[in-house]
Amino acid sequence: MMNKMKLIISVLLSLLYVSNSCAAENPPFFTGSFGALNPAEMYPVDLAVDDGGNIYILDELNQRVHKKDQDNNLLLLFGSKGYEDGQFQLPRGLALDSEGYIYVSDCISNIIQKFDPSGSFVWKRGGTGIDNGQLRYPTGLAIGMSDQSIELIYVADRFNQRIQVFDKNGNFQFIFADSSILKAPEYIAIDSDKNLWVTDIGLNKVLKFDKNGNLLLGFGSWGTDPGQFMATSGITVDQEGFVYVFDRWNGRIQKFDQNGNFILMWGEIGSDDGQLHGLGLASDLDSNIYIADYWNFRVQKFNNSGQFLNKWAGTVTPDGEFALVHDVIVNHAGDIYVADRHNQNIQVFDSARNFLFKWGTRGEAAWEGPYFNFPRALAVDSADNIYISNDNDIRIFHPDGTFMDYWSIKEEGVPFKGPLGMTFDDNDHLFFTTADHQVEKMDIHGNLLAVWGAFGSDDGQFHSPSGIDADSAGNIYVCDTKNYRIQKFTNNGDFILSWGTYGYANGQFIKPVGLAVDPQDNVYVIDEKKCKVQKFDSQGNFICKWGERGEGDGEFRGPLYIAIDDSGKNIYITDSSNGRVQKFTYEPVSLELFPQATTVAQGDMLSFQAVLTNHTTEEQILTIATNVTLPNGTFYPQVPESLYGPEVLTLPDDGTSCSLVISHEIPGKAKPGTYTYHTYTGKNIPDDIWAEAQFEFTIF
Repeated sequence: MMNKMKLIISVLLSLLYVSNSCAAENPPFFTGSFGALNPAEMYPVDLAVDDGGNIYILDELNQRVHKKDQDNNLLLLFGSKGYEDGQFQLPRGLALDSEGYIYVSDCISNIIQKFDPSGSFVWKRGGTGIDNGQLRYPTGLAIGMSDQSIELIYVADRFNQRIQVFDKNGNFQFIFADSSILKAPEYIAIDSDKNLWVTDIGLNKVLKFDKNGNLLLGFGSWGTDPGQFMATSGITVDQEGFVYVFDRWNGRIQKFDQNGNFILMWGEIGSDDGQLHGLGLASDLDSNIYIADYWNFRVQKFNNSGQFLNKWAGTVTPDGEFALVHDVIVNHAGDIYVADRHNQNIQVFDSARNFLFKWGTRGEAAWEGPYFNFPRALAVDSADNIYISNDNDIRIFHPDGTFMDYWSIKEEGVPFKGPLGMTFDDNDHLFFTTADHQVEKMDIHGNLLAVWGAFGSDDGQFHSPSGIDADSAGNIYVCDTKNYRIQKFTNNGDFILSWGTYGYANGQFIKPVGLAVDPQDNVYVIDEKKCKVQKFDSQGNFICKWGERGEGDGEFRGPLYIAIDDSGKNIYITDSSNGRVQKFTYEPVSLELFPQATTVAQGDMLSFQAVLTNHTTEEQILTIATNVTLPNGTFYPQVPESLYGPEVLTLPDDGTSCSLVISHEIPGKAKPGTYTYHTYTGKNIPDDIWAEAQFEFTIF
């Protein structure tokens, strides 16, 4: 297995350390990945039922529509993510007309699309704006009938605070209701008398209009009593004219008569049959009620008295896999925490990339507990507590996932909005970037210490800042994403320097998002669009880069955030569109020495076992060589050759170890004293040393 080969090895310790420093200029080695892109089968946001009892389910996060029969057989599936005809970004509302045509609203693309009964694209209308026919975050849809028996499409245009009406060809007809009444219309339904019912999440009320847009009544207030709501959501009207409203954060469906009088309610937050965690509602010809049970990844069916009848449940994301992997951090023990935004949870892995546990589900910001609203950024303090940005609050958990506290603008008056990136310095000060183009600094108790930045492109200003980290001196580095640069500040926000411009050359950026600083104060920047990582020193000088677009090892599709462990040797990067976290290392091989004895006499044998482990995913052919530091501090031999070998070792790519025993006879004339035995391995010793180890022994 081992063949001898001539090797020139440095006899000067300083040269060895210089060689190691030069090796770090190369990109790190890919050592493996964990996770897979495996979202739940469906994330139902809205639904409709045709006259044959078939269910049309709008799958928001998979950007598609499912048609299923009452036995859960899939009859039709169409849609994908994108901006082309028939594709969606964030579909939100669904409606069926009398001919079986399907209408879908997209609250990111700000359009309505029409499909024929086979799922083929027909037309799209809308576009972002405030003019008639334009939309800003369209949500619920409903089909109504004009006095001339012509079907019309009613659209809840949430951010424009209005309901618009189109004909079946997509032509704008009129504004049905506007901001004089509406604040944030969510879902809509039309009864047999042509009255329009609206859930307005901004008002937290249900509104009833006649066919001409006159407000007839409004009811509801914030609370948990019958007739009260904690976020009005889906709404439907059955064949008898009864109105059903999903009360989102109370996890229940409430039933009312035409005058808004409460009749009954059922459900609670949970995942068992009859428990609810959903959004949209629909009803069939038999007045059965269906709910798009979003965060339980299913549809449930009830009779009009609330009795559970059936469910349509799809597969869910297995442990250790992701729907949308976002941020990653490593605690001081080496455990890895990963935020899955679409599944609303945090997954934890050990340093060997094994899944350990997870926690979290969808919830409202005021709730105490493991509830998230699309978790985004992660940070870890000196006690390994985990901080998670959760839309407009920050939630704090023990390392085992136990809820500890949350900081919210609603409760604490902390002026932050949408923390996008977070980090701690060595003094447990928390820094985070915000959607207000600022950086904020807080102490460990949530007290605001400093705020800096404003929208702009001057020094100290930002345009959509994202990733953030601190160096060993407490200086703060910020990804100024849409200014295509990195900015460096003192701990209190004084501008120091910046680097970067728009472009594809070294030191330039297209979309810098994630950022991390290693223990040597090198700065790593993730460029999402370029699918690359660039490494800089603390002054912004380019060092190296790696990555390209693809699905292979070391390739990326949508890299977002980066974390580095305390050793500075292991790097973790979230690869969102590939659904995984990739690990890279500056320690491709580890070397351990196990001496049989550390005290020997003149003429004895000095023996030890050398164990080498390959941490990369490729077979490595390495050499191993040795020398000794004498008691006076000089190296032996003082000529360019090794005491032992060098041997050539082949390390397999499966992570197993290779070992050999090295023995030397101690010369009879060796001077008593303490010596240090050095062992080195690498591709090209001494210019490229991958690992070294040593032990002391005494000659008497």
